[in-house]
Amino acid sequence: MHADSIRGPVATPATKTPVPTRNIMRLAQLFPDCVGTSHLAGASTLTVDVPRLLAHLGVDPEPETGERFELQWPGKAQAQLQAQAPLGAFTLQCHQEQSHDLAETGNLFFEGDNLTVLKLLQPSYQGAIKLIYLDPPYNTGSQELVYHDKFRARKVRLSQDSSHVHAPWCSMIYERLLLARQLLSADGVIFASIDEREYANLRQIMDEVLGASNFVSTMVWKKKQGGSNDAGLVVTDHEYILVYAKDITKVALGLDFGATPDVRDYNFSDEHGRYNLITLDKSSLRYSPAQIFDIVGPDGTVYRPRIIKGRQSCWRWSAEHVAQAYDQLVFKDGKVYTKNYLKSGEKPRSLLIDSERFGRTSRGKADLQELFTNCPFSYPKPVRLLSYLIGLVQGMDFTVLDLFAGSATTAQAVMECNAHDGGSRHFIMVQLPEPLAAAQHDNHSCATLSELALERIRRAASKISQNCTKTVRGGGTQFGAQQAVVCAENSPYYDLLPPAAASDHAPTTHQKSADLGLRVFSLHQGPAENSAPSDPESLFFSALGRLGLPLHLKLQRSECAGGELLDYGSGLVVACLGQPHDSLLAELVSRSTAPQYLLVRAADWSRAAERRDYQELCAVLLPATQLVLL
Repeated sequence: MHADSIRGPVATPATKTPVPTRNIMRLAQLFPDCVGTSHLAGASTLTVDVPRLLAHLGVDPEPETGERFELQWPGKAQAQLQAQAPLGAFTLQCHQEQSHDLAETGNLFFEGDNLTVLKLLQPSYQGAIKLIYLDPPYNTGSQELVYHDKFRARKVRLSQDSSHVHAPWCSMIYERLLLARQLLSADGVIFASIDEREYANLRQIMDEVLGASNFVSTMVWKKKQGGSNDAGLVVTDHEYILVYAKDITKVALGLDFGATPDVRDYNFSDEHGRYNLITLDKSSLRYSPAQIFDIVGPDGTVYRPRIIKGRQSCWRWSAEHVAQAYDQLVFKDGKVYTKNYLKSGEKPRSLLIDSERFGRTSRGKADLQELFTNCPFSYPKPVRLLSYLIGLVQGMDFTVLDLFAGSATTAQAVMECNAHDGGSRHFIMVQLPEPLAAAQHDNHSCATLSELALERIRRAASKISQNCTKTVRGGGTQFGAQQAVVCAENSPYYDLLPPAAASDHAPTTHQKSADLGLRVFSLHQGPAENSAPSDPESLFFSALGRLGLPLHLKLQRSECAGGELLDYGSGLVVACLGQPHDSLLAELVSRSTAPQYLLVRAADWSRAAERRDYQELCAVLLPATQLVLL
């Protein structure tokens, strides 16, 4: 028996991880496409792709000898450089007239190029987004491929060479994935909808950017019922949803409570109920030396993760978890198992074919018709499908980012999920102002797709608040039996009651208000065409963006000597939109915590000497506060 074996409830790694291996594991967190594993004589070793790592760092590697397996296309190197290029100058316009509940809401909408928005979000949202949904424009294969770059729909004439048909699309999605990955939290996931034309390419690009070991599943969504006789040799009635994790060892998807488990698959039982057995070691997990250690069974037998089909497996549980939950282990047939108890739901499955639960494209059109009477957008995803995906992500307090918002199905799904389970999820939507054909907006004033998305969010929020005495449909995932009750007539908010109180309509038992508000921005890279925005809110939020601060925190307004005072993020930022007086500094000094930033308008000083005096006084009275001139 090894000296470092685990006996009973004690678990420690078999050996201390060598420093080089720890360093490579740190690299894998930042650049998963640069780290892989090699398997020799039953042992796994971490390897580093040095040329690719140098490319990420902006260093030109020496020409390689030999070949390697990877997806290449014309323009890939330029796409990587474009993703790494700094944001530079930009204009962030805040649209108060289109926003709703600007001071309180955590929901954001950006009209503009999503690559630019991704760069804007990097400083303050890195590692903060738990769910990213991508529904990019599909490559139709026509000789004139339309893709978007810097607010323009740029048409690229394509040759007959098939590589040039796919190359612009691959570059477009590659740039955005490189940046989107940085925003994902450690337990975050990406769902990417795609059709069969670019499925293979998108799979390889996501393998490269997120790491092949972080691939979770390919879901197949049945998008239509029946087929058309003019569809060619085979009717295509499905699309794919690629699912990737930021770190598959830290992600756990929730159960699908709309599915009914087969009790016959749970052939053991104890005082806690029926269960089946799952092996504790899995070869599909990313190799980690810390997850390989000895476990000593009750009879003294030593167990280690097995070599499965030539691949070193790892324990699913850490040594600490094994020590804490040792009594939940089952030692049988030379293996270590954990008990998997029968639950009220099942693990999510890859086939999404139930139209009642996941919807079809026709259901997506009906969702829009319920709000607009006609369908002003082609091929919208159904709210049920997005609600299902959102419900699979564990927790009810996280941010959902949709880079290709389209008609804003995702935003509606987030609001409906919150209405159904009392969650406090928020969304960030990004959409270009693509023109809509006249026939598509004959019953509303939306001339662009971004305007349509904004109008849909407003109408969906109004409908939820008016009809929330009913249980909001949401796709059948882990939603409870709660009902939403309007707290006031025509209120933009609604409160959620527990099931017992909901039937009594008792207002005193309200738990919380759900966020149906919206902050609307338009983002333009480069200097403004005429001049910087002059309205106070745009000046303020542009400053937040340049400082790399989040844009979703609460905003409080008050009056101060000389003008209006904006208090942002519970004192994180204070902005004086008027002539700054010494009394403002005195008021800030009296607070228990000084603001991190104080924003004042340079134009509010008539003389430069006054500004310098104020800066010096601020440095003395508020040494921990950074004074920023707007």
